Amino acid sequence: MIKLDGGGSGDAFQKTDADWNDTQRVAEFWYKGGFDLLLFKLTTTGGQRNIYFYCSSGTNYANAYGHVFIFLGTGAATTTWKRFEENLQALYDQYSQYDFQNVDGIIIYPSSTLSYDMYIDRMQFSNAMTTEYNSLQGGSVGQIAAQYTFSGGYTGITKKWMHYDRLGNLMNKSGTNGFGTDVYYQDAYGNVLSSVYTGAWASNSSGRHLTTKEIDADVPLYYFWQRWYEPTTGRFVSRDPIPYINLYPLANSNTLYYVDPNGESIIWVIPLLLLLAACVMKTCEPINTPTINPVPPTPLPPRPGESPLPSWTPGPGPLPSACPPPGDACVKGGWGMRESGGDEIENCATCCSKFFGIGTPAANKCEDNCTKSYQK
Repeated sequence: MIKLDGGGSGDAFQKTDADWNDTQRVAEFWYKGGFDLLLFKLTTTGGQRNIYFYCSSGTNYANAYGHVFIFLGTGAATTTWKRFEENLQALYDQYSQYDFQNVDGIIIYPSSTLSYDMYIDRMQFSNAMTTEYNSLQGGSVGQIAAQYTFSGGYTGITKKWMHYDRLGNLMNKSGTNGFGTDVYYQDAYGNVLSSVYTGAWASNSSGRHLTTKEIDADVPLYYFWQRWYEPTTGRFVSRDPIPYINLYPLANSNTLYYVDPNGESIIWVIPLLLLLAACVMKTCEPINTPTINPVPPTPLPPRPGESPLPSWTPGPGPLPSACPPPGDACVKGGWGMRESGGDEIENCATCCSKFFGIGTPAANKCEDNCTKSYQK
């Protein structure tokens, strides 16, 4: 994590071509805060040229000298995490009269007009000629819509659409003609397989697989934002940052019913989908779902100097047999207000948004009912 002081204090982040291979052309990182100027120094057929990125509105263009100016819009400067992901070769070749050759350096100046600081996280450079166009935020699953691969200049482009299962695991890709191009197999814990029939592990597991998380095939570990996950054992390599009885297993060791979006909390997925499907079909028949965690897990002993973890609490168990009217799940003591441990730790807004969407009339009504239940 890199922190740059905002408000025009003069701090800047710089890297030169000595920090990465000259052939790399795709720049990716997460940032929060915004910048007045993000500058990439390039070697082109016209000599030393630059690409300038601004967190302001304008029309992209190249000047007479071959420098390219890109305006990301005022929404690029924000207090929430946003993704910068650009193929510099493709972008430069699109606007300039010269041809891209390599990247020589990068300089990021934090915004001088914003009072908050700028943070930069997980910066990487790649020569894969690939960018992923998405609205992915930290901990999201199944939100990468398409992958663009450039094979020489802006015009040589291959587009692939990404398709997921109900847990956000990447299953296959399709081309612009609608036909499948790639198929992926994995077991319940994210081990990439070469065949679903033999269960043999794939020789190359790189890319995005388990709940849209990316695996580093050299290690191999999945990056879950808060910590790293090792699929061959089904456990994280570090403790859960939120105190919980199971500090290391993925999704409470039940990856068919739970997902862990960001390495620190789990979401109960399948029973919720069954319940919502029944409500949409207006059947409201009893839904027989297994009780989660029927046997308490064995807690790990505390480390020296640490307090013992709290005692285990049973999970929420079977869902109600009928579709709940708006607000019934999200009230004081309601089952929707509980997470997997059984404790009532959700708040009204979070619970209602989970069932009815963010800012919808149903969610607003649900939140009103929920708030009133706590005032009684």
